Amino acid sequence: MAQDKHLKETAVAWQQFIGTGHLHQPSVPQVVLASWQNCRERGVDPWENRKIQAGFVPGQEVAALRITRSRRRPAETLKAIGEFADENRVVLSVYDNQGNFIEPLNHQFPSSMADQLGVSSLFLGQLTEDMSGTNAVTLAMREAATVRLAGYEHYHSWFHAFSCSAAPLRDGRGHIAGAVGASSLDVHQPVMVLPFLRCVADLYQHWRWLEYDRNKTRYWQGVQLMTSSPDPPKMPNPLNQLVGYSHEMKVVKEKLAAVAQSELPVMLTGESGVGKEVAAQVIHQLSARRKGPLIAINCGALSETLAETTLFGYGRGAFTGARSVGKPGLIEASHGGTLFLDELESLSPTVQVMLLRCLAEKKILPVGGTEERPVDFRLVSASKITGEQALAEGVWRADFYYRIGGYDIAIPPLRHRREDIPLLMEVLLKQLAETMGRAIPRLTEEAISCLCHYPWPGNVRQLKNLMEQLLITCQNDEITISDLPEIIRYHSAWLNRGAEAGSVTTAGNQGAIQWTPAGDGKKLLNHLERQMARQVLKESDGNISEAARRLGISRPTLYRIIKDTREEV
Repeated sequence: MAQDKHLKETAVAWQQFIGTGHLHQPSVPQVVLASWQNCRERGVDPWENRKIQAGFVPGQEVAALRITRSRRRPAETLKAIGEFADENRVVLSVYDNQGNFIEPLNHQFPSSMADQLGVSSLFLGQLTEDMSGTNAVTLAMREAATVRLAGYEHYHSWFHAFSCSAAPLRDGRGHIAGAVGASSLDVHQPVMVLPFLRCVADLYQHWRWLEYDRNKTRYWQGVQLMTSSPDPPKMPNPLNQLVGYSHEMKVVKEKLAAVAQSELPVMLTGESGVGKEVAAQVIHQLSARRKGPLIAINCGALSETLAETTLFGYGRGAFTGARSVGKPGLIEASHGGTLFLDELESLSPTVQVMLLRCLAEKKILPVGGTEERPVDFRLVSASKITGEQALAEGVWRADFYYRIGGYDIAIPPLRHRREDIPLLMEVLLKQLAETMGRAIPRLTEEAISCLCHYPWPGNVRQLKNLMEQLLITCQNDEITISDLPEIIRYHSAWLNRGAEAGSVTTAGNQGAIQWTPAGDGKKLLNHLERQMARQVLKESDGNISEAARRLGISRPTLYRIIKDTREEV
């Protein structure tokens, strides 16, 4: 049969396109090929099923929508539509012009088939190319025409067993307002489904979509479908994710805001746990690439071989066990967005050379591949050591550093911005309490002061872990100093505070807790840093490397602190 021949040719074309990114002799419709190219450019993984299955609307919500909508429609007409869809074993649904699921039109077949496939339902909450790859609903609205896709014409492998049709819906002014879709778990969809679908679309247009009312809410025959406004709601400032009002954090926020709009590569440096990944998210959300993907990779978790295939992907048959069609890498997945490489000091010289060429040429060559692919991404990287230190210790090649080091931003450790600790604790306790379903306890002034004296070698990450621990172990609505771990309340910085102890005050209308070091704050912080270094060095029997490891700092930094300590004495 001609249809079977077309399906086989499409399967070959799909495998060729997934493997190489192009077709030697296009054997699929141009509209399908254009959609495949869009999916590839946006980094849609044709093999990842979890994202698809996580997007299904739960069955009970589908049932509730069906009951609510049916109250406003002719019951006999809806029943006839549903019965026809069930008899022809299709999943019939309506989507708005953004690809958002609006309502189901049948129930029996979708429920039984979902049970057989082991999924929550067969109604996707959103049908877009970013979410599910090439699909009939998106193409019907894009082409303003009825569309049918079968088998491998779908970009995502999960849909290769399906055939899907869709007819566009128009509002009173002729604009595309959505689409009606019909999906069959069979590559040979019954021929009568397509004309039936056109009739359903005409019927819906007869019922008519209504435009925005005075409250700027879209309705269908008086039943609210979704709340939306021509004026998008004001989004929160991404910079607010970096909690703190200290001078150090104000400087960091100013630098992030200044560099975000540019295309300069950014290098974030700082100790483990200071919030470098949050800073990377802020840069992405403030940039012109915020609608694109943010791909974060921890280079410290990758061996050299794994780093190559993870970053650059691999071609067909690149190694034993490789997929027959190859697999795109995460650099390609970041196309149009931001690539965040954390713990960059762990990257091997070989991978540095590969990445250097990629940054210079804006192209990648998959491992074992023969053809380069264009990529467009903005690089944000992070390291526990500075660029100068990485060069001095031979961690990075000089040409690699000068390529990635467009703009350096140092994220200060928590001990250098102690006045931010009370606000951080307040925010973290609130977030964790909401997640755990607990009441938010109050920290006593003595507990706050003790926590502000502690040097926090694990920085914000360590503070968050402690707040979670206190929420679990706290037996009442108040956290006192006796609730704190011994390592904190018996730390020398607290026990030897003497006259240098800071003060806890309540400020502002919201009653925010603030901690202010006595006297010159900068001088006090330096003194505490030197005092802690002396104590740890003593406990390490004078071993510089061991003391630096315990403090979470580099050996040069510890040498500087020791030098300052001797000058102070």
